[in-house]
Amino acid sequence: MSHDILPCDDIMFSIFVRLPIKSLLRFQSVSKLWKATICDRNFIKNYRDYFKAVGRQKLLLRQDYSCDFVFRDPELITIDDPNQFLPPKRFHYAKISCSCDGLFLLKNGKASKTYLLCNPSTREYRILECPYVKCRDDPPNACGMCYDSRIDDYMIILIFKSFYVVYSLSKHSWTRKTSPPHLVQPYCIDRYCAKGISTQDGIFWSMNKIIDRRVVATSTIIYFDVTSEEVKKISVPNFIGEEDMFYLTTLKGCLSLYGGKGGDQLQVWIMEQDGWKWLLNICNLPINCHVFVQLTELLHLTKNGELLIRGCMSLVSMYYPKQQQFVTVLEDCFSLASICLDALYFFKDTLKRKRNHP
Repeated sequence: MSHDILPCDDIMFSIFVRLPIKSLLRFQSVSKLWKATICDRNFIKNYRDYFKAVGRQKLLLRQDYSCDFVFRDPELITIDDPNQFLPPKRFHYAKISCSCDGLFLLKNGKASKTYLLCNPSTREYRILECPYVKCRDDPPNACGMCYDSRIDDYMIILIFKSFYVVYSLSKHSWTRKTSPPHLVQPYCIDRYCAKGISTQDGIFWSMNKIIDRRVVATSTIIYFDVTSEEVKKISVPNFIGEEDMFYLTTLKGCLSLYGGKGGDQLQVWIMEQDGWKWLLNICNLPINCHVFVQLTELLHLTKNGELLIRGCMSLVSMYYPKQQQFVTVLEDCFSLASICLDALYFFKDTLKRKRNHP
């Protein structure tokens, strides 16, 4: 196809930004012009912004029997993309430390300084090693990833006991920072790393404390400010009592809190422009509310108002508020579940791409 019969740049841009990633990856081989358009940073940014605006999200799952990452439609739980991503062997059973848009940071439990930053949509990855951590050091207490639109860059934050580090994806570099100890010592159980919740404003973590053997309560919320690159503390909402336990997530593209006082009912709140708003109650919990929020994660609110929930034993369920009923939609063959976007981000300097499965 010659360039003189190609559509003008604006029309081509408008068409490409609406196409699925698997088509764009294929179209890179059509011509140099098409490849340049698809790999352009401005196009990649607009591609992400478009799918955020239309609410086009995916459910990322990892199959237990093959370790492949696969995609599902979170509204219908049907196959969304037949392409699969298989990470390097040493990261086959790694956990998701944090994510942002469609980028994921994986870490093995035994490793303290080595991570895998991957984009399952393009089947690419980059292995990261933090220079400020020694192999014998404890893993971070908390971690997170966010996008800074001011400089068009993704940042990874690892919070340790006495310091935290910031990784710049565009610069491929680490920076060590110090902060008051009360901000960087989140409560952890059995070397658990608290996963940050990414929003347009930064990364948020809900920190919990032990009151007694049976009661764990939300003590504070900290966040990473992308503008100042500092970890700060914010006030806990007024609706959270001294013995209430809440965890953070994102629903409808906004920061959300879910939890409660105990019993068989759970509250869900969402942060809007004018403050925290009650969203819904989840009733008839199968277990105590405090235990439920520790074992589950609210993944997605469908257009019809149902909640997609990742539970214990690797089950994925849908909660129907009108019927106050939980229905299992995916059986226990998936060990990880996370909501993401199609991310058209290429690791240009240390490019690694896994081939499609035959």
